Amino acid sequence: MDWQDTKSSLSCRFKELYDLNLWTDCNFEVGEGNTEIIKCHKIVLAVSSPVFAALFYGPLADKSSIVKVPDIEPDVFKLLLKYLYCDAVEFTSIQEAGDLLYCAKKYMMDHLNCLCLKYLNGSMQISTMWEILNIAQDFDEEDLLRHCIKVMCRFSSNIWLPSDDFMNSGTLARLLDEPNTNLQEMELWNLVLIWAERECNLKNLPGTAENKRYLINKSGFLKKIRFFTFTKSEFNELIVPTGILNDKFIELVNSCMDKQSLEQYRSEFDFSLNSRHQIWNNDFTVCYRQHNQKTGFYRTSGAFKTVIVCNSLILVRGFEVYSQIPSVVDFVLNHGKVNEYHEKIYLRVFDEDNNLINESIKSESSTY
Repeated sequence: MDWQDTKSSLSCRFKELYDLNLWTDCNFEVGEGNTEIIKCHKIVLAVSSPVFAALFYGPLADKSSIVKVPDIEPDVFKLLLKYLYCDAVEFTSIQEAGDLLYCAKKYMMDHLNCLCLKYLNGSMQISTMWEILNIAQDFDEEDLLRHCIKVMCRFSSNIWLPSDDFMNSGTLARLLDEPNTNLQEMELWNLVLIWAERECNLKNLPGTAENKRYLINKSGFLKKIRFFTFTKSEFNELIVPTGILNDKFIELVNSCMDKQSLEQYRSEFDFSLNSRHQIWNNDFTVCYRQHNQKTGFYRTSGAFKTVIVCNSLILVRGFEVYSQIPSVVDFVLNHGKVNEYHEKIYLRVFDEDNNLINESIKSESSTY
């Protein structure tokens, strides 16, 4: 029996045609360095892409025996051909979807473009957000970028901020413009500082305060920071020492902290006196449990550890940690005076393979 008789649909027959490599009439040299010759059928490519149609059948059709495609890797080009011949695509990774998105744009294939974006949007989570953000920035995909910023706004930056990459100035500007976010203003300020540091590295500039100030001013970020949501001590103890702000700016902010004469300088920077609105995540179910009551917990040395295990996505809003209280003996020995001890709390998040995902450490002195 001929193979044509075993295939009940046109897509199955074209898939077999591709697999058997029969009756091909064009050759592609794909890749750069380790290139590969891939044989195809002009008509199959042309019916799905106006670029291929012009290449093979247009007035300026390429008459060469081999079409060179140095900007696409062989494996990616084969995925593209599989889609063209079989009218189906199965993504296995974010990288794969991004590579095919490039092909879709290069060959003007809106249908494949939509499939790639649908997969990327559906794959959005904290662990994949940064990889998807890079794709959104590279291809200027507005909806995809908006989805990434939505994830950023819902979670603290120490959860999603990588150590080896960063957003471009346009994305950071969008993030700073968001009125509704769970990011603290100090987090946003620190993101601006990180961006300035990495921008200096990219431009081979010394990472001086003057160079960072120039880049931040040029990008318009200074006007987007809500300085009046900081307390005066936060502003002078945490922001001023960075050296980014000039003396005139510092004097201006301090003089306006009493909320007088704001209108005169409103154009200088964001004079919003209100913090950004917190996003309440309502797409989850709250689980209430009865607390076990205990009158006391006694520990003389060593660490106290609590482990919480879950098998689904959870949102942790915070932990309540009870501090030490004095015993009757402590009270008598100290004659009723306040005593102090040092406390360090570690919060570690592990994945299912016990790999550390994130760690926060809080250290302070407590009185009792």
